[in-house]
Amino acid sequence: LLEEVLRVNPKNLTDRGELAYNYNFLADALEAAGDRAGAMKAYAESIRLIEPLTGGGSTNMISAASLFHRKLGVLHAKQGEREAALTCARKAYAPTEPGAQKL
Repeated sequence: LLEEVLRVNPKNLTDRGELAYNYNFLADALEAAGDRAGAMKAYAESIRLIEPLTGGGSTNMISAASLFHRKLGVLHAKQGEREAALTCARKAYAPTEPGAQKL
């Protein structure tokens, strides 16, 4: 339902954030069920949805984006994908850099 709402009104930031969190929960469930590929796809979608929301300075959105990057990075590391894992780690920690405002 949220995907349809977002399709109709892509500027609705609240719905975009909710959908990003839902993809994160889906990824957690898929990972727990042993579907690593599905989990990685869902984490990537949660990142795609939430990153545009980090530019407004919302600490909730920035923290969520960092968390989603970290979770995706851990899965890349478990698969032996070192460079992808490092890229995710850099993005997860980017907001902690002095002067950082968004990812």
